[in-house]
Amino acid sequence: TELIGQLLQHVPLARGAYKTDLVRQIIEMCRGEKYALLQDFAWYWDRVLLHLGHLPGVDVHADLIRGELTNVALRVLPVRQYAVQRCMEILLSSPQLNDEEGEQQTPSSSSLLMDNGRGKDIMPEVLPALGWIVGEYSDLIPN
Repeated sequence: TELIGQLLQHVPLARGAYKTDLVRQIIEMCRGEKYALLQDFAWYWDRVLLHLGHLPGVDVHADLIRGELTNVALRVLPVRQYAVQRCMEILLSSPQLNDEEGEQQTPSSSSLLMDNGRGKDIMPEVLPALGWIVGEYSDLIPN
């Protein structure tokens, strides 16, 4: 995970084909040999998949990220409840709030937690996977 963490630091600074290759390689390294190198799937979920899903310029890998989010939630039982909770947080968050007069409201501190260059917005292509995960495992939604 240390190497992956170092590579993730390079993604926002990278450009063009190098950036797209870097993102693909990071995900391939994590999922290689049926995830044999991963010990912490919550880390993979948040620090790799959701982080990449919020970065600008990696939209070409939306299908790969969406597939990984779904695959991990489907196959890794210990992280499933955490995945449902995180999906709910993303789906229920609003990127920009306006009051009735059209004035911008100050976002809460919790709404700023995922500001990674896209603001709070995750790439739209990933949203169907998040919705599917919440719907499929709705019995795990925290009260």
